[in-house]
Amino acid sequence: MVQRLHFAKELRALSSQNAVCRGSPLFKLDVFLEEDGLIRVGGRIRQSSLSDDVNHPVVLPSNHGLSRLIIQNFHQNTHHQGRGITCSEVRSHGFWILSLQRRFVALRGSVIEIRCDQGTNLVGARNDLMKMGCDMVFNPPSSSHRGGVWERMIGVARRIIEGILIMKTHPPGEETQTPPEKEKLAHGESPTDQRTSPQFQLNYDIQLRRLQMEREIARQKLEMEERRAQQMMEKELDLRFREVKLKEEQRNRGRPNCREYFGGGDNES
Repeated sequence: MVQRLHFAKELRALSSQNAVCRGSPLFKLDVFLEEDGLIRVGGRIRQSSLSDDVNHPVVLPSNHGLSRLIIQNFHQNTHHQGRGITCSEVRSHGFWILSLQRRFVALRGSVIEIRCDQGTNLVGARNDLMKMGCDMVFNPPSSSHRGGVWERMIGVARRIIEGILIMKTHPPGEETQTPPEKEKLAHGESPTDQRTSPQFQLNYDIQLRRLQMEREIARQKLEMEERRAQQMMEKELDLRFREVKLKEEQRNRGRPNCREYFGGGDNES
């Protein structure tokens, strides 16, 4: 019903000649008409072994209430992880929403701050962005750790190392095992933002491995916090016990001896 309302021309074109005109917003998506009458995204990914919903998501318009509800649903399901994760989650469940990133910005608000390097070609855009309410912050020279998407691999490597070396004490040889595992996980993620081409396919094995690693990190941190709380409680109880014992000793030390007080003493021979 939604596609019939917004893509009536495309439906007629696909039914007659299996192609849409160049002026259509669906032209670059290599769309085709499924047997069930739905317009789906095409591309070379059709040769993969994934499900049909993942290979060929259903095309939805960006200005429809259904698209808004779908975006909000997956944004909440991913615990507000951001634009990239939400877009990937929507498309992995069989939905391809036109201008999805713009739609996400419209729902969550526009960008208020941009961080970039000291590129001279970007300085001129700062004034224009300030008029739009967006502040552009230039990173200091030789400060790659303060970069944005292009430097996020540093954060990925740090999370991997934190998961491997979460404990302060680790067995010998683990230092030599850390770089290969870090490299394996880090290479599964693109150093740039996720592409919007229908031929782009996520590496789900790496994503699953990363989620498992983050869950293990959270579990180990929780165990460390529980042990720390238990140790603090034991120290508190031990301190109270020593305090009570010290007060008892001081009270006994200040109490007079009854035999000496009444002059009993030991009998002298």
